Amino acid sequence: MVAIMMLVTPACDWLKKKEEAPQENPVVRILDLNTAEVYNDAHIPGAIHLELDDIDEVTKHWNVKSPLIVYCSDYTCRTSHIAAKMLRTRFEDVSVYMGGINEWYKLSKENSALYPIEGDAKLAFLEKNVEKVLPKEEDGKVISAQEVAHRLGEIHK
Repeated sequence: MVAIMMLVTPACDWLKKKEEAPQENPVVRILDLNTAEVYNDAHIPGAIHLELDDIDEVTKHWNVKSPLIVYCSDYTCRTSHIAAKMLRTRFEDVSVYMGGINEWYKLSKENSALYPIEGDAKLAFLEKNVEKVLPKEEDGKVISAQEVAHRLGEIHK
């Protein structure tokens, strides 16, 4: 009987340790919810273009611990908030960058090293001045351009 317990106990400990093992380092993902036209013209480097209808399919195999940052055009766009609400049902860390590509573009003109842009950035709306809007409680976790730039730096280390 003692021999059986000795054989079973290590196996149980091994199984328990395997279950408790930390998952791979989660990858920060930046999700662009703009139209394909806007995405092709200007986006944050490394951003993944997604349509709302494709979120479940594209993200279904991603690590639930992966931090996600979603953005769309500017402070008036609510698509990123809708996407974030959908993603929060499965992911632990979802942030909305409310300034969107409009604010990012303007910041890139001041400091392109800190706020890089991919694309030609020729669309007129990028030059439009949009008033900052304070986040509402239902917006959930919101992230600033500075925080996005910091996270972007982590991705490219």
